[in-house]
Amino acid sequence: MGKHFAAIVVLLVAVGWLFQQGSSTYRSVHNDLRQTIADLSQVDAALKADVLTSRGASIGHFDALNASMNATFIHFDQLSSLSRWITGPDGESIHQLLLETRDVVQLREQSLERFKSELALYRNSLHYVTHLISQLAPTVGTDTVVQLSALSNMVLTLDSSPESYRRADVSAVLDKLQQAAKGSPSKSRITVLVKHVRLLVDTLPGINQSIGRLVAPDLSQQLRRLQSAYALVSDRTHRYSELSRFAILAIAVVLLGYLTVVFRRSRRGVIEIQSANLRLKEEIANRRRSDSMMANQNMVLTKLVRGDALEHVLASLCLGVETLIEDSMGSVSLASDDGRSLVNGIGPSLPPDYAAAMQGLLVAEGSGSCGTAACRMEPVYVEDIAVDPLWADFLDLAREHNIHACWAIPLISHSGALFGTIAVSLRHPAAPTDSDKRILQSASSLASLAIERRRAEQDLFEEKERAEVTLHSIGDGVVTTDRDGTVEYMNPVAEALTGLSLDKARGRNLSQVLVLRDEVSGEDVSLPVENCIRDEIISSLSGNTLLIGRDGQEFYIEQSVSPIRHRDGSIGGAVAVFSDISESRALTKKIAFQASHDSLTGLVNRREFEDRLDKAIVSARSGLSTHALCYLDLDNFKIVNDSCGHAAGDALLKELAQKLGQRVYDHNVLGRLGGDEFGVLMLDCAIAKANIFAEDLLTAVREFRFSYNSSIFEVGVSIGLIEIAEGTVDRLELMALADVACYAAKDAGRNRIHLHQQEDDELKPRLQEITWASQIDRCIKENRFKLYCQKIRPAFNDDREHIHYEVLLRMVNDDGTLVLPEAFIPASERYGVMSHADRWVISATFAEIARLDAAGVGEDLGFGLSINLSGNSLSDDGLLTFVRSELARHAISPERVCFEITETAAITHLELATDIIRELRRIGCQFALDDFGSGLSSFSYLKQLPVDYLKIDGSFVLEMINSDVDAAMVSAINEVGHAMGIATVAESVEDATTLDRLRGIGVDLVQGYHIERPFPLDQLKQRVGDGGSAPLGDPLDRDVALASMSPSATVAEPSSSANVQSSTPDDKSHR
Repeated sequence: MGKHFAAIVVLLVAVGWLFQQGSSTYRSVHNDLRQTIADLSQVDAALKADVLTSRGASIGHFDALNASMNATFIHFDQLSSLSRWITGPDGESIHQLLLETRDVVQLREQSLERFKSELALYRNSLHYVTHLISQLAPTVGTDTVVQLSALSNMVLTLDSSPESYRRADVSAVLDKLQQAAKGSPSKSRITVLVKHVRLLVDTLPGINQSIGRLVAPDLSQQLRRLQSAYALVSDRTHRYSELSRFAILAIAVVLLGYLTVVFRRSRRGVIEIQSANLRLKEEIANRRRSDSMMANQNMVLTKLVRGDALEHVLASLCLGVETLIEDSMGSVSLASDDGRSLVNGIGPSLPPDYAAAMQGLLVAEGSGSCGTAACRMEPVYVEDIAVDPLWADFLDLAREHNIHACWAIPLISHSGALFGTIAVSLRHPAAPTDSDKRILQSASSLASLAIERRRAEQDLFEEKERAEVTLHSIGDGVVTTDRDGTVEYMNPVAEALTGLSLDKARGRNLSQVLVLRDEVSGEDVSLPVENCIRDEIISSLSGNTLLIGRDGQEFYIEQSVSPIRHRDGSIGGAVAVFSDISESRALTKKIAFQASHDSLTGLVNRREFEDRLDKAIVSARSGLSTHALCYLDLDNFKIVNDSCGHAAGDALLKELAQKLGQRVYDHNVLGRLGGDEFGVLMLDCAIAKANIFAEDLLTAVREFRFSYNSSIFEVGVSIGLIEIAEGTVDRLELMALADVACYAAKDAGRNRIHLHQQEDDELKPRLQEITWASQIDRCIKENRFKLYCQKIRPAFNDDREHIHYEVLLRMVNDDGTLVLPEAFIPASERYGVMSHADRWVISATFAEIARLDAAGVGEDLGFGLSINLSGNSLSDDGLLTFVRSELARHAISPERVCFEITETAAITHLELATDIIRELRRIGCQFALDDFGSGLSSFSYLKQLPVDYLKIDGSFVLEMINSDVDAAMVSAINEVGHAMGIATVAESVEDATTLDRLRGIGVDLVQGYHIERPFPLDQLKQRVGDGGSAPLGDPLDRDVALASMSPSATVAEPSSSANVQSSTPDDKSHR
């Protein structure tokens, strides 16, 4: 029913409205028609007057007329809708009259708009033409000025009386003006003027046509017809007015009831609208808060990127939070280094006393909102401090500063570490809304980001500082460049080497800063920066590169160039690192020189001489050249050495080497092969010419006089000469033949030359030695060496726990017989192959010690073995490395090993011997100095050799019973050894009487046939295990090395295999 009632009410309202509208319309029709006719008459009259007589009037006047016309159209629409069924006095249709009148007015309006447009264009062109004429007049000639003046008058005439113009006259003036402008600088501007004048003239016909259209239609007659037609409207209006009053009264009654119902329903709608309005306001507030939050974040991020201090960034963040949460005070507290407390509080709005009191807040449960949030690592919202137990310890402080609520969120890094907390303190108790929580959460993320970024920047800065300090401290030069090779950075080392400071080098190309040159070719060297960047590889330069400083100083450098990569992996430049290896290069050259030259004389040493000899043999075999070799051995050198000492002998060798060097020229090679032995390699030299050269050398030595301590000495030389030709076999045979020829010269009377011939009976004994020397390597390969050993024990007892053994060497012949050492050792020493046998002995002896240890024999008894080293081995650069590797390979204790070296070999190679002794003792081995006393200057050198044992030469021990001098020598050597803390060993103890005498002197250890005869080393396990003595054993013994030592004794120095043992009971076959 409500719907029907509403429909009825609406219908009544509509009917009443229609009656009212009809009444109102008919009342106003007459007035509107009368006013419309009057307005149209006035507009028509004004329009005609302006169009016909006022062309220059402003366009704004026409706009007013046009507005009046538009106003009449409203009346036309209203009148037309009401007059569709109304007729005039003559029965004509008022509606039709209105439509016809409106058409006339619309046509008038369209013509007026067209007229306005054309007139505006005309007046703008007229103004522009006038402006151009005024500008051109001062810049052209007299003729042009005349034409411009005429044109100006015509233009002005056109403006005032357009109907009086003559188009031909204007065109003539324009033609003359263009003619006069030819060649004029203002020609272009005159052309523009002519163009606009023609446009102005072309516009006038359109304007006249528009004027004709505006004045043609006659509105007066049409308006009079309308006035008569609407005379009847006034009467009809009165009747409609009465009817509308009745309809309105009825409608008012109905509406009153309807409004009562609507009012009640509208109240509920108002309430709903108010609720929606509140939600909308809240939405707007949230949006504004989000915008403020975003602005605050942008401000904080801007400061963060700009590099502001962390305190300022966090303070801005706190202020931003305060603007988003009303009546709040923001603060940030940072965790201490140990994470146990909150320090460095930042709260720009907090009371200073309150902020100071909260400094150092413990990270613990019950430590306020911040301390608890940091402890729990989760947000803590205290809505009322007065009743919350978390603030029990700080309640008075909070009340004093009027703080009643506190919300805190921990600041946590990406790795989960605690940075601190961010909190909001309020002046009133309050619970945080969801919006407040989002604000705090966003602020905590932003604060964590700021702290983490600043700490990362600090770490990066410290890393950069460390890198710069490192670059400033390292000994290498460092230069960085961009992709184009332009220098960006140099460390101080690079500045010192290049002679340029960083300020002067920065911006230059790297090739201008690092001027490099090849040491060998002398050509400039370019750094491979382009290759490094293009191929993304590390490039380097060899140690043959020289860096030329600004002062011309040269440095040997080793350099590498590496690409510098950006974070995305792209190449951003290169870094060149170069080391000054000048010192090491000089040291390398020195070492290389020392390795290839004799330290005493400066001549090439035996190894270098043999290398060059090998090359000469290769070239001779090709048949392209022939060479010659001279082998020189000084005569009477021992006299100088024995009478004046080794220092005098050294001085003689140095002077003589210098004198010989003056005779060896061109590409020939002079070298020192051994103690007093020299060699000369004559390249591309026939044997006849070589013989002449050898004679010259012989003469030089004969004429040489050596003065030392007021004494003058003469020495001679025996020379062996041999041809190096296509049939030469190898270096070993060649050296042996030259050596044999040299000894043949000595046997022939010395101080002469012996030329080697194919059939030379004098050399056959010597050739036999060569045959034995050549067997050394073959015996090693075929394992045809055999080791024997002989006991060394304390002089006063035969304690099994303090005995040791010396190992002796045998060569097994092809037929299985044992070869005497004197048959192959002297030649092996002479031809430099004895060091190979030494290595074999070391390896075999270490293996035997390991076998004894594995069987549980020897180590528990405290005995060991010792190895003699030859003079060749002292010159073996790889000896120490070999000993270390063998000790490791066999896993034996170095304390079980003792090395022996003869006094003669030690003094001859004093520096090398000292270094080897010190190094082997450092790793735990012991050393013995063998055959001590055979030289006259032994005591002066003994203190330079850090040995553990002194083995008294057997020649003194053999004769000490029959010779007081020998007995005194034994006693003296024993006393010197004991004074220096060195244990003494007496060799060649052949009988009990000698043993008793040695005990009386106080010698520590004894060795000889009376103690025990040698026996095979592989029987040592049985002999030591049984505790019995060895049988008589083999009389053929040679001290090759392996003396076992007691734990209390120190290692004896190795004996030289180069020196055949003197005839002692320890080796009767050698006597």
